[in-house]
Parts: sequence; C-alpha cells; structure tokens
Amino acid sequence: MFVEKIKNNKFLFFLLFTDLLLIVIHIIWGNAYRSFNLDVEQNIPTLYQGLKLLFAGHVSLLVTYLLVRMKSENRSSLVYFIYATLGLIYLGIDEIGQIHETIGDRIAEFFPELVINVRQMVYDAGYLSSDWLIFMVPIALVASVFVPYTFKYIVSFSLKEKLLLALGALCIVLVIPVEFIGSYNYYEYSTGELSYNISIIIEESLELIGISILSYLQLSLLKQHAEAFLANEARKSREKDTRKKKVLQST
Repeated sequence: MFVEKIKNNKFLFFLLFTDLLLIVIHIIWGNAYRSFNLDVEQNIPTLYQGLKLLFAGHVSLLVTYLLVRMKSENRSSLVYFIYATLGLIYLGIDEIGQIHETIGDRIAEFFPELVINVRQMVYDAGYLSSDWLIFMVPIALVASVFVPYTFKYIVSFSLKEKLLLALGALCIVLVIPVEFIGSYNYYEYSTGELSYNISIIIEESLELIGISILSYLQLSLLKQHAEAFLANEARKSREKDTRKKKVLQST
C-alpha cells in the first residue's frame, strides 16, 4: 500500500508549493515578522527546511536498510545511500541547530591561531561574506571524496532521476556563490538593502527548491528499492514453500 502511494507526484507539488508560499510570505511580511524572514535563523522556514532534510536522510537510511537486508552486491548503490543518509541527516541537524554559524568559533577552541590567521588572510583578500563559508567549504570538499564511488549507481538512474539529481544539486551548489556575491556587494559597494534582499530571496529559493527536489528523488528511489525488496521477499517465500512441499512429499 505504501509503495503504491509513493507513485503520487503530489508530494513534490506539495513541497514546491510550500517553498513558494514561504518565499511570498518573506517578500510581503519578512521584515515585519522575524518568524517568516528567510534571512533569519531558527524560525519557521529553517525548521521546515531542516525537517525536509531529516526526512530525506531517513528515507535514505530506510533504503540502506533494505539493501543490507537484500544483501545487495551493488556496492555503489550502498555507498550512495550511506553517503546520502549521513549527509542529509547532518545537514538537517545543522539547519535546525545552526551548527555552521559557529563552526569557526568551535574550531578556534582547539586551533585559535589557525582560525585567526585564516580569517585574516581571507579578509585581506577581500572576502566579506559569511564566516562559515571559510571553514565549511573545505570540509565539504574533503567529505566529497566518496562521491566517485556512487557514479556507477547514478549512471543507472532513469533520465528523469538524473535530471532531478542534476537540478537539485545545481540549486544547492549555486547557494554558495550567490551568498558570497550578495554579501560582498552589500558590504564592499554598499549596493543597498534592496540589492541584498534580492540576493537573499534568490539564495534561499535555490536552497528550498533544491532540497525539495532531492527529497522527492530519494522518495522515488525508495519506491524502487521497496518494490525490489518485496519481490525478493515474495520469491524467498515461494522457495521456502517449495522446499516444505518437497520435504512433505519425501516423507
């Protein structure tokens, strides 16, 4: 029953509609109500985004469980879902708890001189954007070392799934340069609050829509693996019944 319900594309439409609704509310009432401001942390949009990430992460965890249960020999798919599980759940916790906003201070507790030198170096070079980008981008690059191991599985995606993955990933990747450009123009060239607000809307829209697309993709992949798991369980059940019949006949 659950597998059949996954076929419904209403899930994606619901997410995209909610994304659009939050963007419109931010444009109209964001400055008046902190709870709906996309540029403010720990409010309704960040909670919604964090829950989406946690949902997608737990969907990936469920697929990982199914693959282990089926004793899948496709190592690439297993790496993909383990990687997705860890990454999405961490990002969900980070989005709700805002870990990235204090990552520099946490690293400074152990390596104070390193953090001071790195900050001074990038600021002298003209970097004026969010502090967390300095430290999180290198960490993300190190974590991406496992990505090549997922390519064999990704190549097996249908055209629709490849497009969803490419579009979702592109939205997320574009968040970093948009945030950098928006902050840099605001602080360096004083382009004004309107210009900065436009960059915020673009940045947060990319993030909201990107995660919605990736969440739908993970749910679609769950449907495939759930069907394969159920078919495998049915096959094993038939084989077990066949063996029982042979035993009874032999006696």
